[in-house]
Amino acid sequence: AIASIYYAVIILVGLGFANGTKILIGRRNGEKRYAEIGVLFEQSIYFLLFLTIVLFFFLQQLTPYILKLIIHSDGVRIACTNYLIYRAWGIPFVMMAMAFRSFYIGIASAKALAWSTGIMAISNAILNYGLIFGHFGLPAMGMTGSAIGSAIAECIGMFYLLFFTVN
Repeated sequence: AIASIYYAVIILVGLGFANGTKILIGRRNGEKRYAEIGVLFEQSIYFLLFLTIVLFFFLQQLTPYILKLIIHSDGVRIACTNYLIYRAWGIPFVMMAMAFRSFYIGIASAKALAWSTGIMAISNAILNYGLIFGHFGLPAMGMTGSAIGSAIAECIGMFYLLFFTVN
């Protein structure tokens, strides 16, 4: 629970930016200034890629020191640190999915988002079950498996959005 909340707080930085982008895209859509929507989307991707690098570095390098200050139990701190180090690999996919979500909500087309969310949720459940407990021929990894499964599910959801957009 501690590691998940910590991760959520980190991700909220990107969500705030994505919400602003969504508003601007929605406004351009309402004004029928469609060419500017693409520019906003592209700029949001560039910014979120930069933010990905910053947040990834933060989670990989600074988190162990921060958790040492707030978690006194060595076992809990080590488990949280391991979880977050693996979970950080999902950040690029979360940030890009946020850009796509801003785009689709801004143009008032949520079909892709519904499918992406469903695909991500199902793959997350299957991967977490398999990687936590060692089912489906996957290794039993416990909490680390949960982090890896969630990161892979975020990747799957983002690639669905990319596939949907390109087609």
